[in-house]
Amino acid sequence: MAGRSELPETWLAHGNPWEFERRESSYEIGFGGSVETVNVDEEVTRYVWKPAERVIATACDTPVVGWRAKRVNTLRLWTAHPIDPILLDAFNAGDHIGALRESNKAESLARVLYPADATPAGQELRLRQEFFFSSASLQDILRRHLQQYPDFTSLPDKVAIQLNDTHPAVSVAELVRLLTDVHGMDFETAWDIARHTFSYTNHTLLPEALETWPVPLFERLLPRHMQIVYAINARSCSRPASRRPIPIRRSAISP
Repeated sequence: MAGRSELPETWLAHGNPWEFERRESSYEIGFGGSVETVNVDEEVTRYVWKPAERVIATACDTPVVGWRAKRVNTLRLWTAHPIDPILLDAFNAGDHIGALRESNKAESLARVLYPADATPAGQELRLRQEFFFSSASLQDILRRHLQQYPDFTSLPDKVAIQLNDTHPAVSVAELVRLLTDVHGMDFETAWDIARHTFSYTNHTLLPEALETWPVPLFERLLPRHMQIVYAINARSCSRPASRRPIPIRRSAISP
């Protein structure tokens, strides 16, 4: 109707009594930086991602209780915290607003879900946000898996990850990165585990559910993941023509 405007619902202004922050379940999430190549021996090459920016993802659990149920499930969400809440050098130099730059940047990751991506800044924030939640969830899954099982060979049998539309699709490259770069697994084994762990559902053909990312943005923000995406694409294109996907374009990358 004319004269109406949409306003946010500030239902969390005074906190959520059913949400419990789990500081013991916190993980570092990186952005940007560079990738170094380390030759372990003549046959083994490792890649070390050195992010230029880092934030902390902290778990927040909400109990989900069924009517007269005997067990309580848990909805685990994530909030973002900066590595350095305040830049003292900037603050002491009189830049009181700039001193909180890292805090504001971290908080923006969880402040508004799915920000508008009509501008380059909005598009970058959306990609940052999607990677933040995806990486935190995957790191948590792998940690909890190792608490019960000796390695990740059983991951597809114990864990099922459902990707709803393209928003969390960067999880595929992130799982491969975690298995290879962090846990020392070879690429082929890591890729095979990822293929059998993930499932994908596409709910609509609307553009907001079929995101694409400019390659320069993806390379700048997630350089190691760009390498992994190219490696996955090369292996997919080497399959028989009847099962071959469309190669990615240099101008844009679709999750």
